[in-house]
Amino acid sequence: MRSYGQYRDSILEVASMLRRLETDLGDYELLLDLQRTLIRLICATERQVVGLKQQRAVLKASRRSGHHGKAESAVIKAQATQVSIDLGTAQHMLFIWRCFGDGIAFLYINKYALKHMLYDSADYSVKQHAGALHGKDGFRLEWRILREVLQRGVPAVLCDITNTLRHGDVCVLVGPDPYPIEVKSSANRNARVDRQLDGLTKLHDFLATDEAVNFRGLKHVKRVEAPVSTVSHRAAMNSCIEQAWNAGFAQASPEEGLTYFCIRDPELADKLDFGPGVRKLLMLLNEPKTECAWMPYFPFTLSIRSAEALYEFISGKIVLAVLLDATTLVRLFADRGFDAQFVDDPHWEIVVRRHGADPAAAPMSVISKQLFARIFLEFESLSWLPEREAWFIDHLEQEGHAQDERIARDEVRPEDLMTGPVPTFRPRKWPMPPLYSGQQSDQQPSRDVPRP
Repeated sequence: MRSYGQYRDSILEVASMLRRLETDLGDYELLLDLQRTLIRLICATERQVVGLKQQRAVLKASRRSGHHGKAESAVIKAQATQVSIDLGTAQHMLFIWRCFGDGIAFLYINKYALKHMLYDSADYSVKQHAGALHGKDGFRLEWRILREVLQRGVPAVLCDITNTLRHGDVCVLVGPDPYPIEVKSSANRNARVDRQLDGLTKLHDFLATDEAVNFRGLKHVKRVEAPVSTVSHRAAMNSCIEQAWNAGFAQASPEEGLTYFCIRDPELADKLDFGPGVRKLLMLLNEPKTECAWMPYFPFTLSIRSAEALYEFISGKIVLAVLLDATTLVRLFADRGFDAQFVDDPHWEIVVRRHGADPAAAPMSVISKQLFARIFLEFESLSWLPEREAWFIDHLEQEGHAQDERIARDEVRPEDLMTGPVPTFRPRKWPMPPLYSGQQSDQQPSRDVPRP
């Protein structure tokens, strides 16, 4: 009977290699060896998936033949069920192996820059993954180029061994931005190749200049770095995991408004304590892991420090959860002089305005579900978010004053600066079910809301 147990030794092996690389990012021999190991594991698992699909097809055909008695049919049905379980596990492991590949990229490159490698250049939909690695045309050339880059003392990774890097074939990891390279083993061109190269060119231009026109469905996109350092509580979650090792359950509160849970004994799940109040959001981190929806966030293969605990999380032996108190977060915004309102919207989570500002004239900031979910999936601080948004609204106000001066000097017309109507939002209704997914629609609008 197959389970995640058959992958345990390999998970522990690549976890150990990733930890060693983390301590010496200049060990390019280890960087190459880790990628070679992941390629081997991905290809072996892909072959396993093919074999299990064939077994399932044979068992289904055998059941439909009608040549078996009741007892024999029951045995075949049980075998088919087990094969389906094994197939689901193997398919999930393809995602898991690439989470270790993501770990490589996130060791070298800024996490906010890497998110741009996940989305299509034409719109904000997730770019389709390249597909199977085993038997891929042109792989030998990609591997040769990767080795040549590493031999020159430049870190790089094969995009196909990651979940996040969807542009190019080899990605140079010099930073702070990724530099994807498209490798073509043939001079033949077609519409698909032209689209890939066009999308890659647009991405390169955006990363190089920090702005773009007609990029991802938006008229104008500008990237601005917030001079606010993130605060991570990953150590608190790892401590929680360690405490649950023997106790079966543990919880920790690294700051007011945030609580982490680790459940190792299912019978102790009823010890989850949400505390007073109804404005709570709870995310079970096992869900995005199981649904292969962790991208583009900092990978759990780096966040969970113990290799054994990482295996238990992957196999579902432990459940990790993060509880957020929305009332505390709103108060943290108020302490800085801002009104924050949770909204009911497929893309946005919170609308922020300076307290007492005219909604029709003053700038506002909207926090996307993707950014908000970093609090859960990356174990980030609550206090960091109000600090970041305070800087952002200050930036918008400065931009607004500069635009007013340009208008006064007749350098630009007001209508040329308008990018669209100011959106309206419906307040989120409380109380509500506490489970929070952080998911948004495939089409993600720009973070910036136009200033009226």
